[in-house]
Amino acid sequence: MHKYYPEPCHNNILAIFPDRIEIEDYWIKPKDFVLGETKFRRNPIITDLFIRIAFGEKMGSGIMRMNKICEKENAPKPEIKIRENYFYVTFRQSYEYLEFISRENVESRLVEGLVEGLVENQKKILTLVRTNPYVSKKEMSENIGISTTAIDKNISSLKKKGILKRIGPAKGGYWEVVK
Repeated sequence: MHKYYPEPCHNNILAIFPDRIEIEDYWIKPKDFVLGETKFRRNPIITDLFIRIAFGEKMGSGIMRMNKICEKENAPKPEIKIRENYFYVTFRQSYEYLEFISRENVESRLVEGLVEGLVENQKKILTLVRTNPYVSKKEMSENIGISTTAIDKNISSLKKKGILKRIGPAKGGYWEVVK
């Protein structure tokens, strides 16, 4: 229903990364379009068919439904970016989910006693790094809910304690939790 069929050279793309899911779609921005407010049918015939067979829902409810589902699941709302001929929807994992899947990793892989004495934000940074070694400071800041300056201070402390190190350059490098 969302594919723009007059553009034959581009398919919708679903990309799955360790820390997010991204959807890319080709589109032509409708005149006077306002994100989250303007409702339009990209493919009216297909939309009508889906509604008739009870497979589609009311028109223009996608963003609202995505936000409600994310809120219900305690996940961040999807990020929507609009470019000239493309739009992107990015779903990020909630901190709670990242903590759940890596809970055992931080404490079990660190030398006994290293976790003791760490502040909560430092533990959260280690959880994020364990889940995605390529996580940026900006992403850490957004996930944890503290400033990038606070992230820098916590990372500096973790480095001084010999728990965290950076491998490679700021762009293109990755984090390593020292075992």
